[in-house]
Amino acid sequence: MNNDLVKDVNITFGSELPREIILTLKLIGRKWTMPILYTLYKKTVLGFNDLKRELKNKISSNMLSQILQELQDNTIIEKRITSDSPIRVEYSLTVRGSDLCDLCLALGAFGSRYLTNR
Repeated sequence: MNNDLVKDVNITFGSELPREIILTLKLIGRKWTMPILYTLYKKTVLGFNDLKRELKNKISSNMLSQILQELQDNTIIEKRITSDSPIRVEYSLTVRGSDLCDLCLALGAFGSRYLTNR
């Protein structure tokens, strides 16, 4: 787990919310994090360009690289190099990432119930 993320939790929000909730919100709160996680949840293993294509090329390569690195640093996804020449990299969810996707699906279920019962 990225220690900077954990340290930043108290600085950003103070004690208004439990630390665990703040940490989770920081993990999933960036614009592209949830779409990346959900795409890896659906497709299991994807290369960089495949992932970008699944996101309809709406994300820049630099932003995708940055978020993938953050997710790796926080042990949400793992990166595997599958060939040397040309270099082929694949990304997949870790157990922690799968747990986080379960939370995302629960959020979606709440949204569905909310829309139905308005």
